[in-house]
Amino acid sequence: MFRNIPYTRRVSLFFLLSMADFVLTWLLLQRQPESVYESNPVAGWFLNQFAWGGLAAFKAGTAAAVVTLIAVISFYRPRAGSLVLNFGCSALLGVVSYSGYLLWSVDPRDQFAYAPDPPLAAETDRLMVRLRMAQIYSAELRDAADDLVAGRCDLAEGVQRLSQTAKSKDAVWLAMLHSRYPNQSDEQCLADNLVDYTLGSLHREPQTARRLAPVFEDQFRKYFGPPAFAWQRGAVRGNS
Repeated sequence: MFRNIPYTRRVSLFFLLSMADFVLTWLLLQRQPESVYESNPVAGWFLNQFAWGGLAAFKAGTAAAVVTLIAVISFYRPRAGSLVLNFGCSALLGVVSYSGYLLWSVDPRDQFAYAPDPPLAAETDRLMVRLRMAQIYSAELRDAADDLVAGRCDLAEGVQRLSQTAKSKDAVWLAMLHSRYPNQSDEQCLADNLVDYTLGSLHREPQTARRLAPVFEDQFRKYFGPPAFAWQRGAVRGNS
């Protein structure tokens, strides 16, 4: 298809097709962001991390690298370099043609068909908030457990950190903790949860768990009163 076109013009065509690929990608994502995405995972990463400027730089750099490689191949084996350039132009032409077809086939008015149902959108937002709450609590729980094991904080400090998260005040989460640790206050339940998690994280270090279990029990009694029997028994039986 391209063999009768002079070499320099084919190089220019390659760059033009690369530019067209970028422009069509931009148009598609602007028109239908809900149903169209960048299929190249590397290009998608640049787009997510650095926006359109990053994607433009990536595509320009990729095109320049390919042309440079073709020039090197052509210097030693002109016929092979010409074939690689032809293949690159053909591949880009296919991508551009497909993107053009998608752009032509997508009616801008269809974007309203993808408008989320208000109740569904509200439920999605609620679930995202709860997911974020859980992520923050889990991260704080891991950090507090690590600090407990390393002796960088005591049980009271760990519980104080947990109590500052939104999830520690969530009624659903507190109900689950109270069902697991009955007859305990909210603060005691957080302490039980922290001790349970910390000792559970030491399942490959049973000696450390046995050493720390009575330390945690003493701290629990000191700051919060009688501990839940479940983790006391689990710490001894589970790590013996």
